[in-house]
Parts: sequence; C-alpha cells; structure tokens
Amino acid sequence: MNDTELIFQMAFYMGAILVLVSTIVFTLLQRHTDRPQNKLFLVTCVSLLLTCVTEITTTLSYPEAARSRGAFIVYSVSIFLYFLLHLTLPLSLFYYALFATRFVRQFSVWRHILWMLPFLVSEFFVLTNPALHLMYHLDENLEMRRGVGEYLSYAVATTYFFAALSIMLYRWHPATRQKKRILLFSMLTTVVGVIVQLLAAPATIELFAESIMMMGLMISIEYDEDLRDSSTNVLNRNALLLDLRSFFEMKISYSLIVIQFRNIDVVRRILGISYPELIKELAESIRAVHPRYLIYRPTPSAFLLLTPGNDREKTRALADTVC
Repeated sequence: MNDTELIFQMAFYMGAILVLVSTIVFTLLQRHTDRPQNKLFLVTCVSLLLTCVTEITTTLSYPEAARSRGAFIVYSVSIFLYFLLHLTLPLSLFYYALFATRFVRQFSVWRHILWMLPFLVSEFFVLTNPALHLMYHLDENLEMRRGVGEYLSYAVATTYFFAALSIMLYRWHPATRQKKRILLFSMLTTVVGVIVQLLAAPATIELFAESIMMMGLMISIEYDEDLRDSSTNVLNRNALLLDLRSFFEMKISYSLIVIQFRNIDVVRRILGISYPELIKELAESIRAVHPRYLIYRPTPSAFLLLTPGNDREKTRALADTVC
C-alpha cells in the first residue's frame, strides 16, 4: 500500500468518525434519550464508530504485519473485531425500526428468535473463523480474501436493511413527505456504498455511507421537535393522535389517565410563580413517575398519560401516585 492509498482510505474513515461523533453529540444535546429507540440509536452509532477505529488500526498495522509479530497480532485482531462489530449494524437497524414504529409489540418470542437466527449464524461464522475460515482468510501477502460466510452476511444484511426500510416507510406515522425523502436518500446512500464495497474490495466507502445513514436517521426520526410541547418538553397533541392511530392499527390495548387542572390561577397566586413555571413543574413531577415518551399535553390545562397493556391495577397505582 503506497502513501496515496493510505491517505485515501484514512480520509474516508476519519470522515465517517467525524459524522458519527457529530451525530452522537447532537443527539445527546437534544436530551431525547429516554425511548428504547433513542438508546439503540446511540449504541448503534458507538458500535459503528468502533468499527471505524478497527479499520484504521487494520490499515496502519498492515505495512508492518509481515515483519513484526506485534503488528501482525494487531492486524489480525482488528479484522476480527471489524466483522464482529459490523455485522451488528443490520440487526440494530431492523430493531430500531421496530421500536420507532412500535411494531415490536406485535412480535412474539418465536418471531424474535426467527429474525435473530440469520444474525446468529453470521456471528458464528466470525467467531469460528480462526479455525474454519468461512468468513475470510489471509493470503500469502496478508491480504484479506472473502469467504462464503461474508457473501452470506451480505445477503443477511440486505434482508434486514430492506425490512427496516419498509417498516419505517409504511408503519412510521409521524413521517412527513420531507422526512421520508431524507430517510430514503440516506438509506439509499448506504446501498450504493455497500454495492461499491462489494464489487471493489479496495474501496473504503461503506462505513462513510453508513455514517451518513445514521445522520439521516437522526434528522428524520430522532429529531422530533414537531411532536413535542415546547414549554414542558413532553409530547404534544399531534404526537398523541399519531400514537393512538398506531395503537389502533396494531390492535394494542392501552389505558389513558387524564390530568385536568382546576383553579390553576389560584394555585399560581398562592405559590407566587408564573403559569409557564407552574406547568413546567407539574410536567417534571409527572416525568418522575412515568416515561416522558408516554406523557402528552393535548391542551394547555391538561396532561394525558398513556399506559400500554391492560393491567388495570398498574394503571390505578399510577393514577394514585400522580394525583
């Protein structure tokens, strides 16, 4: 590998890291990390970031791998960790789509197991690769050569990818036309990157394309200010209508607790605080006992708490705690 090729590869890896770090920082600054999908999004970004690091160590250790035992170990371990981490991305993307659309509630245990099997088989190929070399092997020049397992992993990743895309396009109700365009563009960018990497192995565009996809997910899904009440940071009336629509369509039972404020002006005068401050304090109190992504403010003088499922005792206990 000459200096030009090294600089070319490192530029794509560093570019991907810069995009991912920016995405993670922006997501954390928004402080919208309470939903399962938010946590999974951040974990996926960190995993992809670590994958970029393994590619950097692979690239830097390769020139000395044939002459240095230590460099060879770093080179071999980096390739192994790359596959181990990178294969988690398609499954993470699939489950991110399930959580974002709440479609995960329609998945039985056996359905989860069925969708997990292709991922487990791919990871088995990686874990047993030092002995079986089904995923990849190193030739006499220490160049990595693909095995049958890697081509199978591409097929598995494609299945997860298009399943996630179809779920987000057709079951994600908050999606406006503009958000769908952003989502579609960012995910198709990944498709192009993967195809280029598959057909031209020396190319290093795949991770950079995937980092762009994560930023596209952040812009189109994670950034949901249009569904939040600006003064209390809980969900607004639009979010309530969209969530109820998805619950109806998926036939998910739920309970609602309505908190209506009366004589709020009297309370405000007694406490000596403004109306916005009082509402904000009430919202903080409710968030202390119920997840923020299940609290809505449909009107200026009311909050609504949604509890999925039909556990009436749990709902009554929550109502007693709040009131």
